[in-house]
Amino acid sequence: MNVNLNYLSLKGAKMSTLVTLNSTIRSQLVSVLCRQFATRTNVEVPRITTPHKLKVQFQKKERNILRKKAIQAKINMTNKRSALVISCKRVQYNHHQGQTYSEFNPSKLASHGWSNYKSIGDHFTIKANSKNPALQTINETVRTFEDFDLNEKLLEQIEELNFEYPTKIQRRTFSAVLQGQNVICAAETGSGKTLAYLLPIMELLWRMQANETAEDTPPNSPRAIIILPSQELATQVAEVANKFTKSCGIKLQLLSGKGIPTQNIRFFGKETIDIVVSTPMTLLKFFYSGKLTGARCQHLVLDEADTLLDDSFSDVIKKIMQKLQIIVPSASSALTTDDQPYVMSGTQLLLISATMPRSLDSILEDFIEIESFQRIKTESLHRLLPHVPHTFMRLHHEQKADEILRLAKESLANSIPTMIFCNKSDTCFWVHKLLKEHGIHNIVLNAQMDRKLRSGKFANFQNEAADIFVCTDICSRGLDTLRVQLVINFDLPSYVSDYIHRSGRVGRVGSKDGGRVVSFATQKWDVKLIWNIETAARKSAELENVNANIKRKITSIVQKKFRKPSEK
Repeated sequence: MNVNLNYLSLKGAKMSTLVTLNSTIRSQLVSVLCRQFATRTNVEVPRITTPHKLKVQFQKKERNILRKKAIQAKINMTNKRSALVISCKRVQYNHHQGQTYSEFNPSKLASHGWSNYKSIGDHFTIKANSKNPALQTINETVRTFEDFDLNEKLLEQIEELNFEYPTKIQRRTFSAVLQGQNVICAAETGSGKTLAYLLPIMELLWRMQANETAEDTPPNSPRAIIILPSQELATQVAEVANKFTKSCGIKLQLLSGKGIPTQNIRFFGKETIDIVVSTPMTLLKFFYSGKLTGARCQHLVLDEADTLLDDSFSDVIKKIMQKLQIIVPSASSALTTDDQPYVMSGTQLLLISATMPRSLDSILEDFIEIESFQRIKTESLHRLLPHVPHTFMRLHHEQKADEILRLAKESLANSIPTMIFCNKSDTCFWVHKLLKEHGIHNIVLNAQMDRKLRSGKFANFQNEAADIFVCTDICSRGLDTLRVQLVINFDLPSYVSDYIHRSGRVGRVGSKDGGRVVSFATQKWDVKLIWNIETAARKSAELENVNANIKRKITSIVQKKFRKPSEK
């Protein structure tokens, strides 16, 4: 068969351009070219027809593809006009402000497939999209500290510390405490909860002093007791309180921490005490030794109440409360006029936390009516801080060492104070040694360390002795980490409540930078936590299952693991 080579080459060039054309147009052009080729070469080309049913299916499929493309184009145009909320490595999972998400379609989550090892290397970031909610004002009449009728000495100290305006939770809590009500105060981390109860308590103590005699103030009988779960947190609260006590003539005593020797209690002197700050076990030892009495106590504060009312502390808290007379204050129990000093029958109970405790009924029902509490909370409770970006990285467990070294070196190069959280003390020591071997100076702190070694570790970090701080959850609650700009979860926590507390080490009121949080996901159980967080971010909703009774959950896991075969 004689074929014109020039003609064939021309046809070959035309055929090469067909690749970029639509499939329907391509098939039509092929058919035309084949017929032209057959006419010029006198070769009979067989005609292949498509069954009508199959042709209809092809047309329907093509219409669906065009319809999806049109919808996606419309979404893209909408997204260009709205802020990006979640930025993903796979851009098809990006989420924009105003975009809807259904929890019944979990495949839309960027982390949906992270249980599979093939997802290693993926990552996404929940971006900051608002200012610190603790500083945002809503239609509230009280805006300044002067509006609460605090004494001049407190106001002078507040001004000296450059506190211009009370935060949202402070505005809502001051009046209730001054009126002698039992209060549950729950607000996001770093919102100023410590001053929300310290300032009104000191105001009430100051009002009583002018009308008290030496007989009214027996030694070692405090008017206010503040309980905290760790010695580091107790020391911090005492330091904050001491900035105000001296100017008001209020005497504060910080009790020693866990492992206090008996002789220290034995030689504890007799002196006038207005406020005692302590951890639960230490306070109980002083009560049992007779060195402290709760006869005059009018204010009991459980700071980090979600931890103190957990099963791990609840028995000790119950014993402490048995030493105190806690009754519901009546309308006549608080007198604040100049003629009659403030007098309260019983003890006012204040529960302070970044999560709302749900075990109140079972723990406090023998001491106080739950209905007597005034519940004060903010709109951002149990939500991700909107001014702090959260990055999640899906890694193989062998990649964590390289990644933590990379981030630590970046922090040192840019002078970024960083906290690295680990779930176990052994892991904490390992990360500390890993960084140290690579020339990265860091400070380590965990519960396994001897008390003498732990002493001053956090203070050294606060005083800029190092920019890298490796720790466990002993440092996740309450500590005022204003200088921290980066939190790294080397191990993701097991519970949402712990994630809230860890991420709350950045973006606090008074911090210079909003900071950011980076988390490594390596295990399948990590993914469930990330699903919860990402779902809440896409729905702009509260995080689920925030309350975590750690001791009870651990007990249930152990019982399930060692259950007899006949019981399963």
